Amino acid sequence: MTGRLMNWLGGIASPSGAPAIDLQKWTDVIEKHPSLVRFADREGVNPFTKAPMIFRAHPGNAHVVVDGATVGAMTWVEDGPDQIGVEGVAALVEPLAREVASLLGAVYRQDGP
Repeated sequence: MTGRLMNWLGGIASPSGAPAIDLQKWTDVIEKHPSLVRFADREGVNPFTKAPMIFRAHPGNAHVVVDGATVGAMTWVEDGPDQIGVEGVAALVEPLAREVASLLGAVYRQDGP
């Protein structure tokens, strides 16, 4: 799926009244889970100086990898309460989204956090 638009599936968020998802806890899950691979940094060109530079990937963004293939992504939502967006192949990604939600004390909801 790399390089293609993925299907939006939903989101992971804390249940009502519970503390928000902690970014550090989420990045710890990414580091430990065999089906999550952190987005890689990438080289680019500084648009102002035109000099080469490294664009750092957000630590809360991960590819979902099953049997060596990227089948989705889970990304930290920057513009709202602490949430994780989920996209990709539903049959492969949603079971992992439910597992991740459980690890974080959160819930997975289809069609958005």
